[in-house]
Amino acid sequence: MKHVWTIIGTLAAVASVVVALYIYSDQQEKTKKSLDVEEQYESELLRTKDIPKKLQISYDGEPIDNFVILGLRVHNRGSVPIEPKDYAEPILITLKGIKKIISAEIKNADPSGLDVDTQIVNNSIELEKELLNPTDSYIIEIGAIPEQNEKIEVDKIGGRISGIKEIRYRSRQFDVDDEYSRPWWFRLVYLVLLIQIILILFAFIRIRGIRKRQVPEIRVMLVAGSKELSEKQTLRKHQKIAIANGDLAGGAVPAEGLEVKQAASITYLGRKRFRVSADEATLIYDSAEKPSIEIGLDEPFDLKDDSGHKLGGIMISTSGVQDDPFGAGSDDGPF
Repeated sequence: MKHVWTIIGTLAAVASVVVALYIYSDQQEKTKKSLDVEEQYESELLRTKDIPKKLQISYDGEPIDNFVILGLRVHNRGSVPIEPKDYAEPILITLKGIKKIISAEIKNADPSGLDVDTQIVNNSIELEKELLNPTDSYIIEIGAIPEQNEKIEVDKIGGRISGIKEIRYRSRQFDVDDEYSRPWWFRLVYLVLLIQIILILFAFIRIRGIRKRQVPEIRVMLVAGSKELSEKQTLRKHQKIAIANGDLAGGAVPAEGLEVKQAASITYLGRKRFRVSADEATLIYDSAEKPSIEIGLDEPFDLKDDSGHKLGGIMISTSGVQDDPFGAGSDDGPF
């Protein structure tokens, strides 16, 4: 049992660490600032190169190869507001593969009253320093002319905000296993849970081994016919009791009527099975003399001395009471 308590103590310690880390991470989350820019959609006016040569598109009288609409969502994913005073530098979204930005409009603001001014600076869009409460978001819809045979993409996200190390960008190919979606405490909890599963399996194996090695017990008494030869006593596996006369120490049972010092011995084998071995008396079982027999409960045998005196109908009995705390008496038990 010492090993079992050691394992339980270890699991309790690990669980305490998990709880402490969870509380710590929860407190961290309550004061966390986080701002993301996420690609929502992209649409091209011309999506195929197999365009009739006579078809032309132009902007302000100038022919262009294509026109792209790019939707980027700005989202406060933290748990505290981002206030205008928190901005050391405004958010600046720079694009690549672009010839000219035509427009930048705010769409799908949440809350609906959220109004952010935008300013086009060359191949970048500067966003006004606006209050963003937790979960607030808006989409900036950019209309732009791409370079020939180039794809418009976000090159970098600039800006400095107090409490935010980096404004993170998520493309539509964002990997769900990215660091963003799996914060450090989440991976740590996974690791701790894995360790706990291993420890639980180890504990199960240890307890099973300890139980298999544990000595089973059974409480029995010896009767001869309707007479009780002994009081009920506990036998452990491989423990012996003697049917003898004289000194009856150690749970010996009197060999009544037999002129011998020790008539026979009984060894508990487990699973309610016993080995009876003849010593100075003759062992009779099923009308035949035997040097030893293996029997179960309530199976009668006789003992006879050299003078012909007989102690008959001896049985090992539980008096109808099943009392084997380790299940040793069950045919399908571990012993």
